[in-house]
Amino acid sequence: MCQVESHNNVRNASKITAMDNVDYVQIGPLDISASLDYLWDPGNRRVREVLREAERKALEPSVFTNYYALKTFNTSLFHEASKTESFNLGHQVEGTN
Repeated sequence: MCQVESHNNVRNASKITAMDNVDYVQIGPLDISASLDYLWDPGNRRVREVLREAERKALEPSVFTNYYALKTFNTSLFHEASKTESFNLGHQVEGTN
């Protein structure tokens, strides 16, 4: 398992997930939003774009992904920000363990 918690990690997510024995990536929306200077604002349009990029790069090699946030984090922020966008909040890709 590894974590993607900064914009730099997102840029390198394909390299991270290509490493041997990486079968799970945990994405930190609050940390990523902070790294983009949108502290505690994971619903921000730019942050959502980066979160989608992280998820896409993690799923390319069929790696299990999940978002992680504190209990106080409301995942509905993703969905309220744009009704046409959806986010993976944890799923298994076919063919993975």
